[in-house]
Amino acid sequence: MMMTSELALILSLAIPATGALGIAVTGERPNLRETVTLLTASTLFAVVLWLLQHHLEGGVATLTVLNLLPNLPIAFTVEPLGLVFALVASGLWIVTSVYSIAKAAFVGGSLVPKGGQNPLEPIGLGVPTCFGPHMENFAAISKTVLDLNLATVVKDRSELSEFFESILTGKTEAFEPRILFEKVGGSAKYTAGKIMES
Repeated sequence: MMMTSELALILSLAIPATGALGIAVTGERPNLRETVTLLTASTLFAVVLWLLQHHLEGGVATLTVLNLLPNLPIAFTVEPLGLVFALVASGLWIVTSVYSIAKAAFVGGSLVPKGGQNPLEPIGLGVPTCFGPHMENFAAISKTVLDLNLATVVKDRSELSEFFESILTGKTEAFEPRILFEKVGGSAKYTAGKIMES
């Protein structure tokens, strides 16, 4: 079957719905559930990449659902900004799926002086997380998660290995991600208070 823009739009709507159903049905079997999750996320990303290629070649993807009156259709049309959003969202679905499956996470770019990456993605999913001493790009966030004992600093390869060994042997357990948001949340309440003060 040849991919058309109409089929790609139908798939971009059907894949997440079908995947959500598959994840719900396989919920009691973690390996199967995670396989469904990764297949769904990867397939959606591939469809969005096809739509991007179609758009870059000058094609317009439109799916007419219903014609209410002449010249008054209910239709989906892919626009550039929407395509960028779909590409980012479907790509992040793969990343967050991998994080949610992981038993532990190491935040890259932090053992060497590159400034590190954002540690909130794995921590927000309750994945035990470690990072190196070079977290300059996320200094405030790193300090907060360390103060809350939600992450560990490793200084070198051997400490990184010890961290992962402690996770895999059960010496270190995962935590509830709500701890992070209970301790650091409340920005709306804080902002409202500041507005009321002025």
